[in-house]
Amino acid sequence: MGGSPMTTATPLPAPPRAAADPGIRFSIFLLELTSHCNMCCDFCPDGIMKRPRGLMDAGLAKKVMRELAGKRMCERVFFHVMGEPLLHPRFDELARHAHECGLKLSLYTNSSLLTEKHIERLLSVPIDNLTLSIQSIDQDSFVLRRAGRLSYGNYVGGVERFLRMKVERRHPGKVTMHYMVGNVKPGSPGGLLIVSKEQAEGVIRKWQAFFRDLDPEGAARAAAPPVSLADVERGYPVYPGVVLFLKAAHHWAGAMVQVGYEFRPSEAGYCAAISGGAAAGTFAVLWNGAVTYCCNDYEGTLALGNANEQTIEEIYAGPKAAAIRENAARGRLIHPTCQRCMGQLVRIDTGKKVPKYRNPLTLLHLSSNYYKKHGLRQTVLKSLDYLRKSF
Repeated sequence: MGGSPMTTATPLPAPPRAAADPGIRFSIFLLELTSHCNMCCDFCPDGIMKRPRGLMDAGLAKKVMRELAGKRMCERVFFHVMGEPLLHPRFDELARHAHECGLKLSLYTNSSLLTEKHIERLLSVPIDNLTLSIQSIDQDSFVLRRAGRLSYGNYVGGVERFLRMKVERRHPGKVTMHYMVGNVKPGSPGGLLIVSKEQAEGVIRKWQAFFRDLDPEGAARAAAPPVSLADVERGYPVYPGVVLFLKAAHHWAGAMVQVGYEFRPSEAGYCAAISGGAAAGTFAVLWNGAVTYCCNDYEGTLALGNANEQTIEEIYAGPKAAAIRENAARGRLIHPTCQRCMGQLVRIDTGKKVPKYRNPLTLLHLSSNYYKKHGLRQTVLKSLDYLRKSF
């Protein structure tokens, strides 16, 4: 490999201790650095989002991260809800601040900005896991990204450039390459994405060959399991520290469905993003400080509070967040956005219920993963809710 300098991992500093630990442990905490995006993908609600666009104030981002670390509310922070985080002009500074607070950083990028300049930025800051949201497998599917003048060839070239520089510098950060499967959920967008086992196997072979050319010895240490499109949460290692991940296209709280389908709101359902099982679930701060539970509320309609004016602890314990959470723990959904998200998919012409997944084996795989994350009780409740809404 080339003679570029080797980058070594910097140990995480110990987070500052708080005088009082509130006992809140978020499994996922999202900080939306910006709601601006330079793409407008057909399978993402960016094109229909109505809330204002903007950049998070760096002072607000640092304030939230200090509280999260000081009160030990989470181990890592994600720099997105909507938007492309690399568009934030102070991204590098905020990434370093997360590290200084003792927080691991997970970053999702649409992978369109992987010029040498931006790659240097990514390799110079402590990112524990970088997700490259690639999704497209060819020029036809790349049309769904609505990337302006960026061609598919130049797009893939940027991804290859980043991976080549990472390997040459032996950069320790983990990389996940996301590819979306378009026919797992009936009515979901994404018909031009991966729709067959053969397509998935072709993508995996392509990246395996790419890494073999770069580092044959390293590539030989990564063994991918057999492809199964029924298991849409499976990672396929293609190089040490690099995993290709197949992910199902979804409905974004019932907002994005194909013609002929609709979501009917339901007041009953179970959501780990809210109740979280043993953990506190998911929490998200939008660029303007507005707080919600998860990225499916991309419009911020839950409006649990504002991090410019309150602490995260105050918002989480506040009456609005507590009412939504406590009712969700009992299987009751009291907010319209949650009712749509956990609603019933039906065919408009017949009014008949539609199972959430085309292949029954998908439910078995997801239930197994759900059990590992959330325990037996949540898994049983979630499975019963699925069966009720499917048949």
